[in-house]
Order: sequence, then C-alpha cells, then structure tokens
Amino acid sequence: MDKKIITNILSMFSIQGVNYLIPLIMIPYLVRTLGMDGFGKYSIIIAIIQYLVIITDYGFNLSASKEIALNIGDKKKISEIFFSIILSKIIIATFLFLFLFLFLLSTNKVTTEYNLFISGIGIVIGTSFFPVWLFQGYEDMHWIAISNLIAKLSGLILVFLIVKNKEDLVFAIMIQSIVSMIASFIAFTKAFLGKYIHFVKPSLSMLIKQLRSGWSIFLSTLFVSMYTTSIPLILGYTSGAESAGIYNAADKLKYALQGIIGPVSQAIYPKTNRLMLSSIKQALRFVIIIAIPLVLFITIGSLIIYIYAEQIISIAFGEQNLLSTNVLRIIIWIPPIVAIANILGVQIILPLGKNKYFGLIYVSMGVIGLPLIYIASSLYSYIGVSIASLIIELLITFSFFIIVTKSIRVKL
Repeated sequence: MDKKIITNILSMFSIQGVNYLIPLIMIPYLVRTLGMDGFGKYSIIIAIIQYLVIITDYGFNLSASKEIALNIGDKKKISEIFFSIILSKIIIATFLFLFLFLFLLSTNKVTTEYNLFISGIGIVIGTSFFPVWLFQGYEDMHWIAISNLIAKLSGLILVFLIVKNKEDLVFAIMIQSIVSMIASFIAFTKAFLGKYIHFVKPSLSMLIKQLRSGWSIFLSTLFVSMYTTSIPLILGYTSGAESAGIYNAADKLKYALQGIIGPVSQAIYPKTNRLMLSSIKQALRFVIIIAIPLVLFITIGSLIIYIYAEQIISIAFGEQNLLSTNVLRIIIWIPPIVAIANILGVQIILPLGKNKYFGLIYVSMGVIGLPLIYIASSLYSYIGVSIASLIIELLITFSFFIIVTKSIRVKL
C-alpha cells in the first residue's frame, strides 16, 4: 500500500475519530445533564435535521469524489464540477428551507419543538458547504481532518460551558449548528487558498450531469435513512422519547466502532475506481488486502463490547440507564456486517459501474425496512428495533454478495 493511501487513511481516521470519539465524551454528558427523556428529544430533532442533510448531500460524497479522482490534473474541469455541486446544494437547501418555513407558518404557532428544529438548521448549511468530496477526490484529506478537529473540539467545549440542565436543550442543538458551519468555513477557505479550485461559472449541462450522477447514490442513502435515521422518530412516536433515548445511547457506542469503516472506505475509494479501469483482478486484490484485516478487527471489537456491554453502559451513561445494555448487545454485531457490505457495495459494485443495482438494493431494503422497524417498535419497542436493524443489514450484505459474484463472473 503506497504512502498516500496510508496518509489518507490516517487522515480519515482522525476525521472519523473526532466524529465518533468526541460524541463518546459529549453524549454521556448530555444524557446525564438532559436526562434520558431530554436526550431522546435531542435525538429526535437531530434525526429530522439529518434527513435534510441527506437530501442536501444528494450522494455527491461518492459520485463527485469519483469524478474528481478521474480528472486529476484538469483543474478547470474539477472547478466546474465543484461549483456545479455547490450550486446544486444551494438550490436543494433553498427549497428545503422554503418548505420548512411554509410548514411552520401553516401551524399558526411556534412550539418549543419547532424552536429546537430551527436551531439545528445551521447543521444543514454547514454540511452543504463542507467539501469533503473535493479533498477526497484529490486524495488529500488532512485539511478536512484539521478543520473538523478545530470545529468539533470547539463544540465540545461549548457544550460543557453552556449546557447545564434540561432547559438548555436548545443550546445543545444550536452548538451543533455552529460546529458544522465553522468546519465548512475552514475547509471551504482552504479549497480556494490552497488552489485546489478556481472560480468557474458552472454550466447547466454540468449541473444536470452531477445531479444524474448522484441520483442512484442519493436514492440509496435516502432509503437507508428510512430504517436508520428514522429509528428515533419511530421509537419516539410508538414508545416515547425515553425509548428513543435508550436506543440512541447504545447506537452512539455502536457507531464509535462502526466509524472505523468510513476512513478506510473513503481513503481507498478513489484508487479502487482507477484500478477498476485498468485491471479488475488488480482492483479486487487491492480491496481484499484491505478488507480482511478491517473486518477481523471490527469483529473482535464487537465481541469485546458484547462481553463488557453492561460495564460500558454503566461507565458511559450511569447505572440508572442500564436498559441500553441489551440494545448494545444486539446492535454491536451490525458494524462487521456493514464492513462487509461496504467492501462489496462501495468498493466493488460502484467502481464496476453497477450504480443502479447498488441503489436498487437500498431502495428495496428501505421499502421493506421502514414497515419492519415500525412493527418491531410497536410490538417490542427498542429491543424489537434492534433485532430488525440487524436483520436488515444481513439482507443488504447477502444481496450485495449475490450481485458481486454474478458481476465478477461475467467480467472475468
């Protein structure tokens, strides 16, 4: 593995490490400060905001980074891609915000929940202008790591200084907005000052091209959110905010382990795409070399967390919140399954150009998963949701495996 890949993996680990380790410090503090009910409301509002983030991102993180990686050396083309995507995000976000404010006006009154929702809008704005896909395409991730670190550490400090009791819930959400905008400002500024891009007026044809390129990935991400991001919303509706808090507390610990997948996946994705163009065998060999230690490491991590789940929950959230233990012992087996699915889907199916199959699997699982999650939540609350989530991830991985084996057999 060349030095650039190693550097980018380390940079992505620092990004994801910040994204997941800082919440491991902040979330227990919020649970103890806001209470499980207050943290449940926090989780529900963030889940709603995350839907807007998913729509605004539109799948560009994968589609754009691939196109930039394939056009390295042509700064004009990269700049046109960049501004086409930024313009697309602005248009999408504008329609979302208009819909939001019209909805709020139609209610005749602004409740506390809507104030919480509005305080999180900065998360959408910050994410829209955070060009992780640009630096990923250049395989130069350390500036993203730096901007992310500065922003997230600032947010952690602000939470400890400002959030002191249940009444400070709105500030807890508002801080996440500030953090997101700080990170995007630093990264966006570096993109110009570092001469990764220069201003180019995007053409309508390029804008349409980028929207088409990201469409299948956007659909897959949107439908994935139907059985992931929507869980706090469904639990809050069927079982109350406290149940959403119980599940989400364990889910944050699961994501701390699952966060290992993202850095490796994002760092090797551009190279996997280039290798697929020249030699499928070479690309598969490269992916397998990465996959075996990754899956093994995550599986061992899941086993350790399963064994010590009660102690981990007690230390993180306090003995009064041990109900999250059984949830953690179920969903902690999701990370190794997701790691295999990522290798099959993102590192093989997408570089092979099978975007439609990739999107179709997630659309299908979204259609199946949403009612399954709802039924499981209605009947068995957070335990039912945990089991349903595990089953869905197994079905996705199995489907990807079938597509890969058939595609490779045809190509070779």
